[in-house]
Amino acid sequence: MMGRSSKAEQARRLNTAWELLQARSSSAQTRRILVCRYGVSQRQAYRYLQQARQARAPVAVPQPEVGFSVKLPQPLVAQLHRQARAQGCALKVWVDRALQRALELEDYG
Repeated sequence: MMGRSSKAEQARRLNTAWELLQARSSSAQTRRILVCRYGVSQRQAYRYLQQARQARAPVAVPQPEVGFSVKLPQPLVAQLHRQARAQGCALKVWVDRALQRALELEDYG
């Protein structure tokens, strides 16, 4: 049994189906291409095809993530956790957004 596909692989397959549909490929042809190119089952190819039909545009392919550690003062970490909870998101998501904003400010500064 094969392992689960990564979110990036799934996005690439969905985008392939979307592009083929935009190029006016038939459903059968699109499924065959997905099966041959990615080694997915007919059933999975059909699922990608259904998702592609509902999509208005290609989906973003997630970037690979790497972990890294930093040492921060405990009160700062507690404050980060509080802020993330207050905004209803995971700490990782909150920190990612904050770092992106800080980098954007650097670009304009």
